[in-house]
Amino acid sequence: MGFAGFCFVGLAFRKQRKDRLFHYITSAVVFVACIAYFTMGSNLGFTPIQVEFPRNNPVVRGTYREIFYVRYIDWFITTPLLLLDLLLTAGMPWPSILWTILIDEIMIVTGLVGALVVSRYKWAYFAIGKISPFKHFAPAIANLAQGALLFSTSSTSLSGKLVATPPATARRLPSASCTVDP
Repeated sequence: MGFAGFCFVGLAFRKQRKDRLFHYITSAVVFVACIAYFTMGSNLGFTPIQVEFPRNNPVVRGTYREIFYVRYIDWFITTPLLLLDLLLTAGMPWPSILWTILIDEIMIVTGLVGALVVSRYKWAYFAIGKISPFKHFAPAIANLAQGALLFSTSSTSLSGKLVATPPATARRLPSASCTVDP
């Protein structure tokens, strides 16, 4: 992943300085992930937590489980960058981008707290973390589903172009025309 990060930085120099934002965001994602995976691969960045439900199976029995908190740190940094990349590409307004990133951060932090808590309160944190995105994402998914019904599936429609075009070049389509079935 580190090599890919250097490749993205190198590719950024082929663009004018004002057009390098997506290269920098992608580079940051892979550099942070590279450090996190190196840490986990080195068997570092974890803490033992006492198991809540002990088992007798010899494969999974034990009194402690390892929680790689570095994975949550990685997610806390990289998923907002991935969302920023995606939502900027989609042309979302800044308030929507910031709200989506906040919901993502709530989901990650409550997941980490739920993983680190030894008592049964952990399940409340997991529930909050899993339910929090639905309030924001459910209307967006409903709008996407409704909008998908409007587009034709022919190769000249926008949906056909997006399916047939790699994501990196999709934002550079000069004229993405839409055809709507009557």
